[in-house]
Amino acid sequence: MEWPKSSQELGNLIEEQKLFELGRSGLISYLHACYEDNPWQFQEVMRADLETVMNTYRFRNKIIALNKNYCFDPPEDYLSVNIAIDDGDGDYVCSYTLCLDLELNVIDDMMGM
Repeated sequence: MEWPKSSQELGNLIEEQKLFELGRSGLISYLHACYEDNPWQFQEVMRADLETVMNTYRFRNKIIALNKNYCFDPPEDYLSVNIAIDDGDGDYVCSYTLCLDLELNVIDDMMGM
């Protein structure tokens, strides 16, 4: 896939490839894996158990960005999809970022405070 050259092309890519839905799917998998790996730590970070997070927390589409990773030679282009997570009271908890190569393959994902 070619790198989007305008905001319109990026907007079309976001809609056509359902990038926020892809990010949300990655987030759900990530949350389940974190909970299964260490339920206590999950509850410390998320302030609730997995069932509460899935049923009462709000996942807000936040940012899709075009990025360049300079840890590679030559630098690698990638897209990032960011979703903010608010608790049941509407307070910000953390955000999830899914990183995709230009073929829309997942190359990384992470949670950030």
